[in-house]
Amino acid sequence: MFKSMRNRLLPHFGGDPALTRTDLRLKVRALTRRDADRYENHLLRLSDEDRRARFFAAMNDEAILRYTRGRDWNSSTILGAFVNDALRGAGEIAPMSDASRVELAVSVEGPYQNVALGRLLVAALLVEARLGHLTEARLVFLRENRTMLELARDLGARLTPQGGMIEGAVALDQRDPLPVRPRLSERPQDQSFPS
Repeated sequence: MFKSMRNRLLPHFGGDPALTRTDLRLKVRALTRRDADRYENHLLRLSDEDRRARFFAAMNDEAILRYTRGRDWNSSTILGAFVNDALRGAGEIAPMSDASRVELAVSVEGPYQNVALGRLLVAALLVEARLGHLTEARLVFLRENRTMLELARDLGARLTPQGGMIEGAVALDQRDPLPVRPRLSERPQDQSFPS
């Protein structure tokens, strides 16, 4: 998977075939209050279309700033995907009214889409949710978002159309054991999701 991802990312670094695995660093880790500016800047770099895909509405810069600056970092679980130390994607776990279920939201900057960063973030979010003893994660996306539809199908999500959106429910089977380790959101800042 890493070789395929590296090959897709190379054009964003000039396509230099001399780049090696160590030249292209991918990291997924929990974001904290110290990352607020990085998160804000990531969301501001999203195109209008990508903002609509993430928030299901038009979001101008002021709306993005209100969203990020009103965030309660103590109760938020946001994971960031870093490419060579720059935040290029983010995924959030949002609680639902039923405490055993969550909604996942993902954003990836345009030049870094279709290179598996979104898949990596969703995988990390699902592990995080499982480690939190949750039973279901929901992906809600616009009907025209073919990439998310493919991902939801790959995850075996139960798909339900809802107007211009589709909801994909992913069961988190707690009987299938995961390695015992702390959730990313509970780890010290310098640790990351294994790549």
